[in-house]
Amino acid sequence: MNPALEQELASEIESDFRRRLIAGCHSKCISPAYLQDGELNKGEAVCLDRCVYKFMHTNGLVQKVANEVGSRMMGSMGMEDANQPQQQ
Repeated sequence: MNPALEQELASEIESDFRRRLIAGCHSKCISPAYLQDGELNKGEAVCLDRCVYKFMHTNGLVQKVANEVGSRMMGSMGMEDANQPQQQ
């Protein structure tokens, strides 16, 4: 794959991840009163910490499973895993 295309794709994935994280945790944890006083209360801050942790943890698990499935698919097609160093 073209390095510039890879970088653009990685940037898009990261931006999408950030947007989903912010939207999900904001709607779950931050009350409309925040917009008026500009300060998070302790409950909102704790909720955000937990929400971000769960989001990141879940994303990591999904990536792990996706990588395992991709490796198995490549192996079944007779292709070497691109993440593994080539043996000589």
